Amino acid sequence: MSLTSRSMFASLNISIWQASVTDRAVAMRAEIEHDAENRTIKATKRLVPPQYLIPIKRIAQLGRDRHKQLTLPGLQEGMQLLATKLFDDYAMIQSQIKDSFFEEVKRFEDIYPSIIEKAPARLGKTFRPEDFPAPEKIASFFSYDVRFHRVPDSGNWLLDDVDMEDMDRLRNEVETENNNLYREASRELFDRGRKALENLFDQATNFKEGQSNGAILRDATLNSVKEMAYLISAMNITGDPVLDVVSKEMQEKFIHLESKTLRNDAKERASIADIAKQLLGKMDV
Repeated sequence: MSLTSRSMFASLNISIWQASVTDRAVAMRAEIEHDAENRTIKATKRLVPPQYLIPIKRIAQLGRDRHKQLTLPGLQEGMQLLATKLFDDYAMIQSQIKDSFFEEVKRFEDIYPSIIEKAPARLGKTFRPEDFPAPEKIASFFSYDVRFHRVPDSGNWLLDDVDMEDMDRLRNEVETENNNLYREASRELFDRGRKALENLFDQATNFKEGQSNGAILRDATLNSVKEMAYLISAMNITGDPVLDVVSKEMQEKFIHLESKTLRNDAKERASIADIAKQLLGKMDV
């Protein structure tokens, strides 16, 4: 099975209405008032109170975070490498987030007319009706677009009107790019695994019972390690044997861990720290 059959590209593009415009007239008055040169001041009007767009922005950030977490670096910004083993998980998660995104957009769309009605009082003399999109069009200023693309296969270059020498050159370029792509993906996966294990080791080692500051063994810390144990295996596109071993041992040793148990049991913390250290040693390649 080729590496290109184990992976694909996933891109996520989100658009949110900025709800702000520049006002040259206000800037000009400020320049005159402050004896400033022409076009040295920029005035930006916030058309909508920020709290109305915060729910949409939070969901968008969740989508970006999950996109980054479930993919590896691609050939270009925004086009991330997705393991086919994670396709179903990724597609389901992004579908749910997209639904939530547009639910919040709909809520905003419903209150948008009242925001426009109150805008003259908020903006005073700077109010301009033309700054605001029409209520029936405001939803079009938001988008949440997930797309999937095939990783080019260097063995499938048969192009009309391109001679054999050029096709060979293109094929070699694609093969080199793919090799670099998968090498970087493997390196990134090692880095993520080390980071999760180092965090667990540090917190298990430095935690002090009854201490209000310092290392804190939170549920989020262990959940992150448990999820990473699964993701290392699922995202190991190159089939790196070290990653497979580390993933398996992480799942066996950490899957049943509870933060409350670790906080109350010094011996268990020491044992977990030792296991994390051993796994870090295996990843030091």
